[in-house]
Amino acid sequence: TQKVGDALEHLDRAVEIEPRDHLAHHYLGMALTHQRRYTEAVEHYEVAIEINDGYHQAYDSQARLRAVLGDPRIRDGRKAVRLAEKACAITGSRYESYLHTLSMAYAADGRFAEAVTTAEKALDLARRHDKQSMAAQIEAHLALFREGRAVHSG
Repeated sequence: TQKVGDALEHLDRAVEIEPRDHLAHHYLGMALTHQRRYTEAVEHYEVAIEINDGYHQAYDSQARLRAVLGDPRIRDGRKAVRLAEKACAITGSRYESYLHTLSMAYAADGRFAEAVTTAEKALDLARRHDKQSMAAQIEAHLALFREGRAVHSG
């Protein structure tokens, strides 16, 4: 969309002006993800982490892409697990979305028992936080994990 294109232009400029701004890199990665420019998005998520290794959002964003994308240049279950575990460790596993990402990463790495256990924790949190649409998405993914299947998109 035009709005995302405009955002990309501004974020590119922000990164030029302040190349050590982890937020600018993360938001640029998000905009690139929206435009399905995944390789570039991953690069910006990695830079955000290099700049601020405690910035959990960039770990989660990159882990999610590496866990679910079909593109073999991006998909990497083992790396997705490491990234998602770091996001959960930084935040004390209190975000259902990060646990959901971790469950997808485990599945992408063929670790389905861990994917099921982690997805169940994410589902419990989503229900407790009254996040119905997230709970429904986690339930759908949980069914895949129980069948020994990973989530694929893109």
